Amino acid sequence: MKRRLLRELGRALVMGNKKELTEALDAAIEPHGLMWERVSDVAIGWVVDPIIEGREEVIAGIRDALDQVQS
Repeated sequence: MKRRLLRELGRALVMGNKKELTEALDAAIEPHGLMWERVSDVAIGWVVDPIIEGREEVIAGIRDALDQVQS
């Protein structure tokens, strides 16, 4: 199950809109308890916007890292 959630997160990073990425991050993090759920909601909101706005650079960084690992 965790593997599927992480794949969905990967797809959302590359192609998802703000709502899809937020939901995928929340599902992958799986906060336990009301306090941690609230903390994750606040933190995810701060993280999603820069990722969406800088998606091309995020993907370029991932590609660069994959190239280094494969070399």
